[in-house]
Amino acid sequence: MAGPQQAALAVLVLACVAAAAHAAKLPSYLTPRCSRSLPTPALSACCEKLANQGVSSLAYGDKKLRIPSMRPLIVPHMSLSQGTQQIGLNLTWEPAEIWGLEDSRLYNMTMDWQNKKAVFDVVIPRFTLAGHYKSSGRVLLLPVNGEGPSNMTVYNLRVHYSYDWPIKKNPDGKEYVTITNSAISISGADGMKLDFQGMFNGDPLLGNQMNAFLNENWRELIREMGPGMAEATGQVTLLVMQGLTSHVPVSEMFDP
Repeated sequence: MAGPQQAALAVLVLACVAAAAHAAKLPSYLTPRCSRSLPTPALSACCEKLANQGVSSLAYGDKKLRIPSMRPLIVPHMSLSQGTQQIGLNLTWEPAEIWGLEDSRLYNMTMDWQNKKAVFDVVIPRFTLAGHYKSSGRVLLLPVNGEGPSNMTVYNLRVHYSYDWPIKKNPDGKEYVTITNSAISISGADGMKLDFQGMFNGDPLLGNQMNAFLNENWRELIREMGPGMAEATGQVTLLVMQGLTSHVPVSEMFDP
């Protein structure tokens, strides 16, 4: 089921697609182009190299491709929830700031030209979700209503992404890649640190104790909240890819 943050990010994706008025050239930071004639292992290695080469530039946004800046990425509404025996916590940000995307690195990429399928993994060394939050729910039977500044940083967040990319001809007579059947999941992380100020309506003693408890149980938290984080990173990935594929035709994206 689509969450509020997915809907908010989807608006950005649709804006990129709707803005595609004419064909564009592949940005210089994503060159030299890969050849579509390469065997799958070589094409995959080439695309992975170019993607990692262009990450830092794409993070600053690209006006020609209608890709917004991701330093930080501002999400109008984002929510994460956890429901276990010990922790039943609902968190909402309006807006949320996502930092660290510019340091993302792709690996294990498979780019299958014949079947038009792609699979890859991404590691984000320091994925930070920050902003003014509101919380509700219970932790160890204690109500945790509150709001205030927050910072949730995940170290070496690893995600797995896959999608299909059929090619279609647009009214301009050129062929473009379309992104379909995208799927993403969190495959691991090395740690997480949380700091939520204003919990328990601003009680500093209870707030500090709760932050300590949440940090001690970060694995359980990321297991439950991971799908929401994956959804956000997946929509960001889709945002970038749609910005490229809706503007740059296949003939400009790949060499013969």
